Amino acid sequence: MNILANRIMSDAQFMTGASRRQATLAGVFLRDVAFEMIRVAALGKSAPITTAAAAVKSFVNTISESATKGHLTPQQYWQVYDDYSEVVRKYGLADAEQKAYSENKQFTGYAAKHLLDFLRKEQDLLFDSRNLLLEGILNETIRIYRVHGAGRDELVTLTLLTYLARIYNYIRYTQTTPDGKSKLSPSNWKSFPLSRRSRH
Repeated sequence: MNILANRIMSDAQFMTGASRRQATLAGVFLRDVAFEMIRVAALGKSAPITTAAAAVKSFVNTISESATKGHLTPQQYWQVYDDYSEVVRKYGLADAEQKAYSENKQFTGYAAKHLLDFLRKEQDLLFDSRNLLLEGILNETIRIYRVHGAGRDELVTLTLLTYLARIYNYIRYTQTTPDGKSKLSPSNWKSFPLSRRSRH
C-alpha cells in the first residue's frame, strides 16, 4: 500500500486543480494507513493486525473511491481521517501503554500548542544541519496522539508537521556540504517553496 500511495502522490504532480488535491489527499491517507499497519504488525501479534486491517478497509475504500470519482472534498477527507484515527490508534499501542494511558484529547491540544510555540520560538535552530528540532517536535506530537487521541485540529497539525518534516529533510540534505556544514541561512531559506509559510 505504501508503494501505491507514493505512486498516487507522484501522479498528482502532473495533475491540476481539484484532481491534484484529491489525489494528494488520497495518497497521504493510504501512506498513513500503510505505516500504521506496519506499526501494528511490529507488535508481533497476529490477531490485532488482522483485526486492524479489516477495521480500516472501509475507510480506505471510501477515500479511494471518492478520489477516483472526483468527489473527495477536504471536509469529507478530514471527517474520514478523524473516524479512521479513532479506530486505528489503539491497535498500535503496546499492552503497557494501553494500561498506563487513557484518552485525553484536551491534553493533546494543549501539548500540541506548547510544542508548536516552542518550534516557533526556536526556529532559527533549523539552520543548523545537526539539529533534530523538527523531528523531535513531530515524534513527541505523534507519541502524545497515540496514547491520548487527538481532535480534528491536532490531526491536521500532525499531518502538516509530518510533511513539513519531510520537505525540510530534503532541503537540508540538498543544502549540506560533504563536510557537514549547512548552506541554509535566514536569507536563502525564503527562496525555497513553502518555507515562508512554514515560518508563520
